Formats: sequence, structure tokens, C-alpha cells
Amino acid sequence: MSRPRCDPFDAAAILAAIADGATSERKAYLAYASTAARPYARSTFTIMLRRRPALEPIEARKAEPPASVADWRERLSAKPRILSLAAGGGLRVQKAALVAFDAHGPPMRYTPASRPPSAIVLSSAGGFVSVEAVRWCARRGVSIIALDRSHGFLTVMTGAPKADARRLRAQVEADPVSMARAIVAAKIEALGRVGGLDHNQARLKLVDLSEALTVEAIRNVEAQASRIAWGAPIALRFDRGPVPADWRAPWLARTRLDARTKQRARHPLNGMLNAAFSVTAGRLTAYLAAAGLSPAIGFLHADKVGRFSLGWDAVEIFRPMIEARLFRLVERERFLVTDFERDTEGALRLAGPCLRLVLNEVAPPPGALSRCVKWMAGLIEAGALAQANQAPGFFIGKAADRQLTVAGH
Repeated sequence: MSRPRCDPFDAAAILAAIADGATSERKAYLAYASTAARPYARSTFTIMLRRRPALEPIEARKAEPPASVADWRERLSAKPRILSLAAGGGLRVQKAALVAFDAHGPPMRYTPASRPPSAIVLSSAGGFVSVEAVRWCARRGVSIIALDRSHGFLTVMTGAPKADARRLRAQVEADPVSMARAIVAAKIEALGRVGGLDHNQARLKLVDLSEALTVEAIRNVEAQASRIAWGAPIALRFDRGPVPADWRAPWLARTRLDARTKQRARHPLNGMLNAAFSVTAGRLTAYLAAAGLSPAIGFLHADKVGRFSLGWDAVEIFRPMIEARLFRLVERERFLVTDFERDTEGALRLAGPCLRLVLNEVAPPPGALSRCVKWMAGLIEAGALAQANQAPGFFIGKAADRQLTVAGH
């Protein structure tokens, strides 16, 4: 069996960056090797880099946007931030390295020296996860999130949570009204920052929120804000047909408030939102457990057997950012009918390449999740009334996302 081919790199772009003084050859190689599943050796990288002739073909290719989601696999990095495994996928450990595999492509190896993903998503039926793989992920802080057949949040495996009786007692004794009000205030402010609500709409909803005296009244304010958010209809563009008529119909934000839509998506955009929200809920649940909080004891979401209510409370803060990122993705891409599949119950789910791109394009970064959990823990410990007006201050991190700051500067 011949030696497997190493992962490619954009030599022309690297040469251009070196010429502009933006990087050096050494830094460029370290950046490439830290994300490639099978990187070239440093000496081979140098030889290939110096043999690269003209820059025009690469620049021309950069200017052409991908025609369809069929190209998305090539656009993803070799080691994505959120690793999604398709049907039959699984995790095992070989020679101290985590091996992730599925039916699409060669296995991916994470040695102890490599940077692991922030989360691994088991997104379909079947598969296998060894106990040693669970231990490996727990030691490295990698959460394993299992989705159901409709890409809804099923369960999560994470490292051993901190045993903090003081924090748990504070969580049980916290005032639900003050906590729920602080969470909804952060969401409304976030909607105003990313353009989901205009300044006047956000201001009026915050006034209504200050007058709400019960959790039920606060839920009503949150539902009203969500109903008027993103007023303009959004339509998906398809590369070629035939496309179902309801898929071509413009999508309105208020349709996502339908309980049937939350459980069983009928429109592709709802399917993408449901998948992004489910994975974010799983990651936040893992962060909350690691912080010594109980993910099942929420404030805005009612108690329900099998529901991680506090995790879904935290998701509300990130919904505006996730929606804004997804809408930008939809505006610039064209889709194929095969990017979406129907499960046995008739609900829409995302095909593997589409799911991977959506998760890595719109999911909040680990730093924002960590700051959200610290903020919520602070509210619980110090008292929601004392901190309800303090902004969480999540910064998304990329220059292109400067407008996507969630509830803070």
C-alpha cells in the first residue's frame, strides 16, 4: 500500500503573504501543520513553496465563489473546529492518538501533540465510540455530542464536572425571575447589535421586559421580540432543480416559533437553524457541567424530564449571532436539493458536507461559550439582581464579525 497523500496548501497565497511581510515561511508552515490532518514535512513544504511559479491561477480561483454545496468539503479545513461524523462514524484510540472515522474519506488522527477539535458531533445513526476514546476526549476537554435522526440534541458526553456544592445550592436558590430577565435582556441586546431588531424595537422590548414581574411574562416578551425579529423574508437559492415549491418559498423568522418546526423542520433554513442550535446546546451543556452547575436546573425554560434547561437558557443568548451568521451564509451560497434529506418521520436534515459547513461557519467559538458560562455562574452566585444590568461582553473574535458582539462591547 502506497504512502497516503499529504494535505495540500495554498502556496500562492502563502508566497503573497510573505512578500507583503504579513508572515514568514516558518510561521506559515506552523499555521499549516497545526490544522492539516496529514501535513508535509518542513523540508518538503519549503521545496514545494519555492517551486510555486505564478500567482494568477490561485487568485483567479479565489475570485470565483463555489457553485454549490458540493464544493464545501474542499473549503473546510482538514481539521475543523467542530468535527461532524456521518453514518457509521465513530471514535477509537490507537497508539495514544484519537482516530475519528466515517464512511466519507480517510480516518482523521489526533495525536497528543495536535490541537483537538472543540466538539465532536455524532450526527447520524450507527457508529461506535470506545470507552478509551471517551477518556481521551475527557482529558482534552472535547465534548462528544450525539444528535437524533432529525439533528436534534440527544445527549452529551464530557469530562468529569467539578463537584461544587456551594454553586449548586446557589443555583437552586437563585431567583428565577431575575435570572430569566437577565437572560432575555442579553438576547434582546444581541438582536439589536446584529441587526435582528432596530434600535427602537430593542429599546421598547427592554422597557416591556423591565415591567414583566413573572417568568411567564418574561417568556411572553421574549416570544414577541423573536416574532418581530428579522422582518425581511429570506429565500434560498438553488443551483438546479427540480426543487420543492415550499423550499423555494421565502422563509420568515416567525415560522421558527412554531413548536412543530422546532421538532420537525419542513424548510431547509429551519433544518440548518435546528442543527446549529442543537450542537450549541450540547456544547453549552458540557461547559455548564464542567463549571459545576446542573444543566437540568434552568430559569427561562420550564423543567422537563430529559431536558437540559440551563443549557437551552444559555443558547438564547447566542441565537441572534447564530441566525445572523447563517443568514449571511445563505445569502452568498447556492444549494442543491441533495444537500437536504428527509428522515423516516418526514423531517428535513442536512447532508454531511452541508452540516459540516453550517456548524463551522455559524457555531459560536469556544471562548464565547466559556465567557457565557462564567457570566451565568456569576449571576447565580452573586445574585441576579446585582448583575442583571452587566453585559456578558462576548466578542466573536474575527474582524469580519465586528458587528456580531453579543450583549456587550
